[in-house]
Amino acid sequence: MLNEPCKPVCPDVSVVRGRSPLTPIASGNVKYFHFSQNNTGGRFSNSDDLAENVVIAARSAKEANERAQALGVYFDGVSKDYDCSCCGDRWSEAYQDSDSDAVPSVYGTTLVEYYVNSTMRAYNVRKVTIVHNADGTRETWSRADVTP
Repeated sequence: MLNEPCKPVCPDVSVVRGRSPLTPIASGNVKYFHFSQNNTGGRFSNSDDLAENVVIAARSAKEANERAQALGVYFDGVSKDYDCSCCGDRWSEAYQDSDSDAVPSVYGTTLVEYYVNSTMRAYNVRKVTIVHNADGTRETWSRADVTP
């Protein structure tokens, strides 16, 4: 069911499933590309589709960048004066297909590991990750005690 919490992955993690605005893609050879948002200017820019971490299913880095841009991700914020020049661009693009994981991950760490067992757990606790899957669904991951 969409827009309702999923069966808990574990007691500490909340996952809400919804519909992604991205067009579904064929699931063959899909990889997951992580886009981490820099809090340029001291703030994050979040929405239903974008959060501190965005993970996008795609068949290549080029396709992942295109799909990310369709959601509002941009890679030229400093040059267009959207972002603070001292902090840098809000988003960085995926440069090669190897910049991916076989399952949705943040910095190469599965989402359950990232939220529950990571040595960075105290830091990750407030972060939200949105996954845009190949089938056109969206999953919003967070700690169960954090409202995304």
